[in-house]
Parts: sequence; C-alpha cells; structure tokens
Amino acid sequence: MTSSRRRYSFIFGIACAVTLATTAAAATTVSSHRSHDAIRRAGALTALHGTVPGINTLNLPRVPWAGGSAYYRKFSAPRNFGWTSPKFFPIGIWWDVASNSTEIKYDKSLGINTYVITNPAMSYKLFDKNHVSYIGTRLNGQPRNDPAWVGDFLGDEIDGTSSSPAQGEAKLQAAVNALPDHHKIRYANFTGMVVSWLRGNPTWAAAAKKYVNDYTDVVSMDAYWFSTKQCLSRNPEGGGFMIPWKPNQCRTPQNYGRNVAQMIRQDATDHKRQPVWGFIEDAEGQPGISPMTPAEQKAAVISMLINGASGIIWFNNTFGGACPTSGGVVRTVEYDPSYPCARNIKAMGQINRLIGSLAPVLNSQSYRWTFGPGLETMLKTYNHSAYIFAMPTDDGAKPLGTRSFKLPAQLRGRTITVLGENRKIIPLANGTFTDKFSALTTYHIYKIS
Repeated sequence: MTSSRRRYSFIFGIACAVTLATTAAAATTVSSHRSHDAIRRAGALTALHGTVPGINTLNLPRVPWAGGSAYYRKFSAPRNFGWTSPKFFPIGIWWDVASNSTEIKYDKSLGINTYVITNPAMSYKLFDKNHVSYIGTRLNGQPRNDPAWVGDFLGDEIDGTSSSPAQGEAKLQAAVNALPDHHKIRYANFTGMVVSWLRGNPTWAAAAKKYVNDYTDVVSMDAYWFSTKQCLSRNPEGGGFMIPWKPNQCRTPQNYGRNVAQMIRQDATDHKRQPVWGFIEDAEGQPGISPMTPAEQKAAVISMLINGASGIIWFNNTFGGACPTSGGVVRTVEYDPSYPCARNIKAMGQINRLIGSLAPVLNSQSYRWTFGPGLETMLKTYNHSAYIFAMPTDDGAKPLGTRSFKLPAQLRGRTITVLGENRKIIPLANGTFTDKFSALTTYHIYKIS
C-alpha cells in the first residue's frame, strides 16, 4: 500500500470512529436486512480493528466442568449408543410409557432422546428400534447388554424418604453392590435437602456430601418451584440453601438455575466432577397454584443451562391441579390436544428442539466473564463462533428493562446475531451493547461470528 493510501485509510478509519462515537450512544439493533447506515457502522468497526479472525478459543479462564459429551467415553454402554458425540445432549423424560413406535416418535418430535424410569412392562425393544436411550432398572425380559440401556438407576429422593442418613446411604450402596458391572452410567435423583440446612449441621452436611458424591456418575435434584406450595409460604426457607434466596425469588425461573448451581457446588466438594442434570416439571402442579406459563417453563430451562446443567429431565406427572392425568402428561397431550396443559408440552418441545440444535455448543466448556450487572450469563465458543446465553437476575438489585453488556476484547468489532429473533446488534467500538429484558422470563442467545 502506498503512503498516500495508508494516510487515507488511517484518516477514513478515524473519521468512521468519530462518526460511530457521536451517532450511537448505545449499540444499534437492526433487522436481518441491515440498513445502509448499519453497514456503514460495521465498516467503521472493521476499519478500527482490521481483519476479524475466527473465534476458536478465548483468552479467558474456564468454568470447571465434567467434560461434556466426552465424559461418557469411560462407560461402554452410552459410548456405544452415541453419547460421546458433541451433537448429543441428554434430554430425558421421567416415567413416560410408550406402547408402540408411533408414541416414541411423538416423544422424539418433542426433542426427547432419553427415557428415565418407566413401567417395567414396557417393551424394551422399542428403545433400540427407535434409537432412544433408557436409564432405569431392568424391564421385563431386558438383557443386560441391551444397546439402548445406557444407565442404571440407583434411586429417587432417597435423601428425603430415608429415616436416617445411614439408612439412605445403605440403600444407595446396596443398589451399587447389586450391579454386575460398571458399563452403564449410575444415576440418582435427590431432593433439595442435599443442598440445604447444611450450616451448623455437620452430621447432615456430611451425609448430603456423600449422597451426591459417593455413588453416582450423573446426578440431579428436583425442586418444583412452580408446582408446589412452598413458595406460597410467608417464609419458604430460602435462607437455608447453599445459595440463599429471598421469598420473592422462590417462584422464578432463576430458582431452577440455582438448583443446578447448588448441586454443582455440592458435587465439587470432593474435587471431582460429574454431570449435573436439570430437573423440571412439564405441567403445572397442586390445586390452588396459578399454572406455570410456557414462558416460565422455557426460561427455567435456560437458567438451568446457564448455571451449568449437562442434561435436562422432564417430570412427566402432575400433582393434581388443573391438569390431572393418570397416564403421563406427554401421552395425554398426544391423544387429547384439548388437555389444559397442552401448551406446556408445546413449550417443552420448542425448548428441547432449541437445545438439540445447540448441542455442540452446550457440550463445550464455558468461560468465566462478567458481562454486566443484573444478568446471569453463559459464554461458550464453537466452530469459530462465540455464544452468549443471557437472562436477568431475580435478586431485584436492578429493575427489569435495559441491560448493558461489555464484551471480552477478542469479541469486539463483530456483529451479533440474536438467535431466533430475526435481528442483529452492532456493538460500539469499545465492545458494549444493550438489550431489553422486560420480564424474568426474558432470555436472549447471542451468536458472534
């Protein structure tokens, strides 16, 4: 390049920078068909930063994790059934019974790829035939080497149903001892007791640590904040949890994220890592409680992912309420589209399919980065792009509305695509942008390429 052209390029870049700084007080949001003005601003950023390289890794610390899909390589059953593929993210359903392939295909259309505990009379052959996984105890006639049987089930809520910690520990150890091999993952689900009432209670704290760390390869915890009456209490006892919360934070999507965050914290106490799966109901619950909305349902799943969930399990029964069923919610909706909670199953399918489309992203290790106040976020990179999952916090420290983001230096000078919203955001030259979060259920997923 000649000297005169270098001077022109330099002056043009400065001029564009000045234009950008003086005409945009905040980041610009544009539709998928960007205006000439937006394109000009993008050109200014390119002039400021030069050629923008692809994003492979960021110079940021990582969030500790179990290993994504690669974690399952040590277990031959899930390894041989496709679980080590980055394109596979476990999305399970609890006690869903299918009597034929048509019903399983319906479940798969909702994004379900794993069945967790079911009626022992269900035909195990349907799983392998339709390439869906099974985690549970042996079904009638099921051979130990059934390819679809990827996980052994050790127990449900043993922490809350045992008369003493010693009895609960004995139950789990007996379940482990009864297994002939360790080719499958070992899974158990617990209650919120394993992450609460630990302070000042060393006996229970030690038992809770053992429950979560000593027997399983995959773990989850259920706490149905939208469907039980705990949140109706004047004092729902949020102060007793590992991550304390206030009464107005009880019945929120973010409290499901706290479930996962607390289980990850408890799991890390032995300095080892196993996948923690999020657990959520697929319909509303007890009488006297306002129904869970589809928006709340989807936002709760996003919060669990942001907080580190390595899989999702949907509880497929109801507690009475407006949506009673004796055959499982999903199967009821399949045959009765007028069922009151059909909208929840539709929402479940939408968020499951979104997860499936982002499986390789979710199976990558997250980075530590604080984008700004009033946000809970997750940052990942995959295939030369960065992904930011974001939603507002529920602590009330910052009113709902506009949130400000500051990007890491490596991500500056790039246009942001907001997935599923048909819009783009062009950050300012200093890597900041703003976006709106009008409700606790609002979430956005940003892709930066």
